[in-house]
Amino acid sequence: MNPVTLQCKSTLMAFVITILTASFCLGQSVKGPYSKYEKAAYIDAEEGFRNVLCDYPDDIIANMGMGLICSNNDIRLIPAMKNKYDLLQAYRHIRKSKKMADLLNSEEIVLLNKTIKALPDVKSSVNKEYDNIEFKLYNQIISHQNLDTAILFVSEFPYSKYYRQVLQVRNNVYFNKVKGSGNVKTLNEFIERCPDADSIPAAIQLRNLAAYNALINETRTLDSVYDYLNRYPNSKQYNLVIALRDNLEYEEALKADSYEAYFYFFENFPKASHATLLRDKYIALSYYEARRLNTISSYTEFLARFPLSRPYSQTACDDRDSLCFHLYSGTVDSLNKFITFFPASKFLKKAIRIRDQKAFENAKKENTWEQFIYLYPAAIEINQALAIRDSIVLENVRYMFTEKAFSDFLADYPYLINQPKTREYLEAVLYQEAKNLDEYDFYQQFLDRCPTSKHFKEIEDLKNKKEKPVAK
Repeated sequence: MNPVTLQCKSTLMAFVITILTASFCLGQSVKGPYSKYEKAAYIDAEEGFRNVLCDYPDDIIANMGMGLICSNNDIRLIPAMKNKYDLLQAYRHIRKSKKMADLLNSEEIVLLNKTIKALPDVKSSVNKEYDNIEFKLYNQIISHQNLDTAILFVSEFPYSKYYRQVLQVRNNVYFNKVKGSGNVKTLNEFIERCPDADSIPAAIQLRNLAAYNALINETRTLDSVYDYLNRYPNSKQYNLVIALRDNLEYEEALKADSYEAYFYFFENFPKASHATLLRDKYIALSYYEARRLNTISSYTEFLARFPLSRPYSQTACDDRDSLCFHLYSGTVDSLNKFITFFPASKFLKKAIRIRDQKAFENAKKENTWEQFIYLYPAAIEINQALAIRDSIVLENVRYMFTEKAFSDFLADYPYLINQPKTREYLEAVLYQEAKNLDEYDFYQQFLDRCPTSKHFKEIEDLKNKKEKPVAK
């Protein structure tokens, strides 16, 4: 056997032997009160048993005797003993007597039975009285429906065979006591103390209703409203409290009458019935707040939240576009961004005009006329740009020394071919090329293309001196 177990058993046996020895040695002391009990001398019997228990509180027979005294119906007829009748106290004593008796073995029982001859079988007597007193107490609780007694029974005797029945009585009586109270604290105490009661769902609903009534009739503050919503999210009155919260928050917003207060209300309670009542004020204050900040993001945020508000949406749009226009009007690229991002802006035409002007100035500085003409064909300066570009092209033609180079260069500008300057430059190129090459075909080309030239006669004479090439 485990040494610890052996030691515990030895200690328990020593304790039992001590009790038995005390009971046996006190035979006469216990016998006297028991004899008086049998003779209905209850006052003396109770005093005798109590004296024994003062020195030996675990004595089996004395505890049994006190159990018999406290549960005897006859003692209620004796004025001096009336207050001694107490089935709870009787059950405590007989339970202790049974507990100690259950620890005895057969030899110890024989020793105990010798204490009082009137009790030839003490253990059987204890068990019998235990059953009688337990049933008596249970029957009293059932009959009287006394809450305090039921609470004590459930608390002290969890191993009684009547525990569940008494627990049900306690729950029912307790609920009947608190259900009409309308008091949150009282109902919460029932819910906490009787979590297994069948009436818990009903108690919870009553508690929630009581809390709602207290909220409506007594406090009506935002703190108490939020406390209710946090505590009782499943309450049947939850939506009513939500409505109360919205109303109180609406009153707070009106009292503050500020952009921040309205912003908080709309951000947190967009579905509140009061939202429409604040909307116009909120939109106006939101617009003034955007103007106070006077940033692109503040106007953009306002327009995103209130795209159709009148008259503020159009004004905010114009304010934003004006800000963007001045921000982006520095360069051609930034103006192109503005034109792309804000195609419906009232500043669009102005932005395009300034963009075209700046692009024209840039083309003038950088000599990028082709790019300007390609990118901005609708610009007011387009004709001027074309003229400058053509002038530059014609200037470059002067430096062409062959007809082929001249024609290739002008291939992208066919409309320049018939310009007087172009024909003048072409005549010079053809003349110089014919003279340099001194061949029949080049002379003939000059004569064909420049019939009115002042050099016509000269070239014709040179051609005539040349033999016409034989066709291959």
